[in-house]
Amino acid sequence: MGIGKTTCNINELKDLKKQLENIINEKDEILVSLTNEIAGRLWSKTRKRTPVGNYPNKKKHGGTLRRGWTVGEISVNNGVYTVEIINNVHYAPYVEYGHRTRNHTGWVKGQFMLTISEQEINQNLEKIINMKLNKILKDVFK
Repeated sequence: MGIGKTTCNINELKDLKKQLENIINEKDEILVSLTNEIAGRLWSKTRKRTPVGNYPNKKKHGGTLRRGWTVGEISVNNGVYTVEIINNVHYAPYVEYGHRTRNHTGWVKGQFMLTISEQEINQNLEKIINMKLNKILKDVFK
């Protein structure tokens, strides 16, 4: 019996290696994009959950608190990507966490619009990250 001759074309493996190296080189851009996506989802959930004042005796409606939600700038510190969801409306903490009534005899319950939204995002965080990574890897392995 003789030994057969085998040939192998490794050009596709070289291309795959190059694409994977590109992902590694673009990791900061990928992480910023992922951070923006998570912040956007949190902002959207919080904004939808924020109550809007209704003034039956006046011809106006509220919405200042809801419009007050903004997404801050992304900061990176020791490989940790951070972004803040901010509401600069002065009474936002009182609506979020609750407050005493004007005569100090009762308590108005908090709405926890940011707190609840943050908990929901944290529960789905792994799924959000996996979806983003799957999309990136599908582009590599197509």
